[in-house]
Amino acid sequence: MMNRTMTYHLKRLFLYLYFLLCFISLAGAQAGNTVGSTAVNWVYLAGTDSGLYGINRNGVSSVLMNEGKVRRILRAGSLWVLLTNEGILVSHDLRHWEKRNQGLPFKTIKIYDDGQKSFIQTVQEIKDIKIHPQIPEIMTAATKDSVFLSRNAGQSWTRLGMPSYRTNGIKAVAVASLPQLVVFLSHSTYGLHYIEADDPAPKWI
Repeated sequence: MMNRTMTYHLKRLFLYLYFLLCFISLAGAQAGNTVGSTAVNWVYLAGTDSGLYGINRNGVSSVLMNEGKVRRILRAGSLWVLLTNEGILVSHDLRHWEKRNQGLPFKTIKIYDDGQKSFIQTVQEIKDIKIHPQIPEIMTAATKDSVFLSRNAGQSWTRLGMPSYRTNGIKAVAVASLPQLVVFLSHSTYGLHYIEADDPAPKWI
């Protein structure tokens, strides 16, 4: 269990610094929703509303994924991870993509086509996803009203909920070992909070 003698103000300071470092690292790696690629053929990866593109040294782009809007590109060990409007996708080679949304919330959408009504299910909007800086199999993600944790590179997700807020508004998450596993969230109104995920009775603080 985390050392309870740590003062409240020091804890809050750490949370702010942690998120600041996360945002700085994203800014350094990401420009106009593009990130550097270590893949053999691509100098850059570009996430767009029409999918993921690889750009080679000659400036020529190729489609790598065209099944949704790409909002974020991350690396988790040997995996490439995309945050899209279709949820979370992963790939080992930037060509073959697998959805990893098991345990994340879905919503049902009603569709009318030539007077015929049908329903489709799609994953709720994922506001943010982060990878553990030392253990890439551990990931955390958030919708507007709940935080989720995966310990197997997104193959399954466990709901951690959120503090007792009166309104939705989760904007960002992070995860780290301090040395116990701690998940952080940032709320647009209520600020920063954390939960010790391995605690026998975890609760948001």
